[in-house]
Amino acid sequence: MKGLDTPVPLALLEGDRSARDLFRKLREVEVATTETNFLEIGYLAARGAPRVRAGRREALGRLRGKFTVHPIDPRGVAGAEGCVTRGEVPASLEVRGYSEP
Repeated sequence: MKGLDTPVPLALLEGDRSARDLFRKLREVEVATTETNFLEIGYLAARGAPRVRAGRREALGRLRGKFTVHPIDPRGVAGAEGCVTRGEVPASLEVRGYSEP
């Protein structure tokens, strides 16, 4: 499983080529993020002209279907800490200034 932070799904929604390439590389891997990340992106999608909001919400819904979306709760945080301490989570990703180790 690979965990992706807000900039990656946001870049996917914006059509960023490097984000699409990264997502293609991870095709055979479970890709996860958190409800908090989708909350942030949803907030951004809800801004702007009313005529574009519906399209943004639909695109966000399609994108959500490509991720395992985890809630943020004490158990989830403890599990994530365990992955990090075991070295199972990359320190960064190659999207928008992030580089994969």
